[in-house]
Amino acid sequence: MNKYLLRGISILSGAGLAFSGLAPVNVYAASTQSSSLAYRTKVINLTGIYTGEASEETVTRGEFAKMTVLASSYKDTVTGSNTVNVFSDVSKDHENSEYIRVAARQGYMRSFLGGSFKPDEGVTLNDAAKAVLALLGYTDEDFSGNVSSGRLERFKALELNKNMTKSAGTDVLNYEDCINIFYNLLRTEPKDSSAI
Repeated sequence: MNKYLLRGISILSGAGLAFSGLAPVNVYAASTQSSSLAYRTKVINLTGIYTGEASEETVTRGEFAKMTVLASSYKDTVTGSNTVNVFSDVSKDHENSEYIRVAARQGYMRSFLGGSFKPDEGVTLNDAAKAVLALLGYTDEDFSGNVSSGRLERFKALELNKNMTKSAGTDVLNYEDCINIFYNLLRTEPKDSSAI
């Protein structure tokens, strides 16, 4: 009986050594996988920030407001039954009206003169930088001089633009850009703490 017990232990030990040799391969695979767009898309889909594919299709300001709110601590405050017109060009029946209301109220996104939001226009890199930095705890007071360019510089310094091809503040973003931005956001330390 001892002979069978020793044989079982040696088989288990050999199997353990064989599997422990695979650990570096798995770590390498995980690190290379995180750089693939498919992986980043899957992560963003799982978080619920955006549920769809990466594409070159333009993201509107209304859609980006929704993504921003879903990435925030206010995501559970959206009930889906907005009862007021938020802006002159956003009716209470607009599909993203409540997300737009929350995004504007929390200072993630700006409105325009005349009380409009322009929900169907393409979201720009400047819009995205403002929203994402606000999610990380940055305010306009954190930037001196030209606030817009200071915000864009911080956005780039924090590598929130990693894997993006857009660089000018007025560049209009697509779904692939937004997936990269929100993936980078999830990997970035907030201004005043160590967890998002």
